Amino acid sequence: MKTQVIIKPIYHYNKYWIGFFFPHDQSLNTHFKALENIEWSKTHNCWYCSLNKEMYSAVEQEIKSQAKIDSQLLKEFLLKRKNNPIENKSSIDKKFGSPIQKIQRRKFISDENLLELTKYLNTLKLKAYSENTISTYRGEMLVLMKLLGDNPIYNLTPNQIKSYLLWMLETKKLSEN
Repeated sequence: MKTQVIIKPIYHYNKYWIGFFFPHDQSLNTHFKALENIEWSKTHNCWYCSLNKEMYSAVEQEIKSQAKIDSQLLKEFLLKRKNNPIENKSSIDKKFGSPIQKIQRRKFISDENLLELTKYLNTLKLKAYSENTISTYRGEMLVLMKLLGDNPIYNLTPNQIKSYLLWMLETKKLSEN
C-alpha cells in the first residue's frame, strides 16, 4: 500500500511554498533527500520547495511510484490566487493561514498590540530587512506582547523597555543580540 502525501501551500519565511506532508516513511524521505532545492521544515514538520510548476513536477516524478499524491489543497490555493490575487488574499489566508492570523487564533495578544505588530513588521519590510531578521524580531515582539497581555505596547516608557531588556538578559540568560 502506498503512503499518502498531502501537498498543500505553507507560509514559511514570509512567503508561500509547496509543503509535502506524510507519515514517517524512510523510503519516501530518501527520495526527498535526493531532490535538489527541497528543504525540511522543523516548524511545519514537512518537506517543502518553491511554489512553482517545475519544482512540483520534479517532486511528483520522484515520488509518484512510491506514494499516493493528494494535491487538492494546493490546487484550491492556486485557483483562488489566480482568480483574484488581491481580493482573495484574505480568504486564502483564512484557509491556509498567515503568521498574523495564526497569532490571532491563539488569542494571546490584544487586538491593539496585533495592529502594532502588523505596523512594525510592515516597517521592517519597507526598510528591506531580511526575512530571517524579520522573523527573529517578530518572535521577540511576540514574547513581549504576550507578557503585556491587554496592555498596549505603545504605552511602554523607555524605562520600562530598559527594565524588560535587563530582565531578559539576567533572568532568561539571553545574549545582547
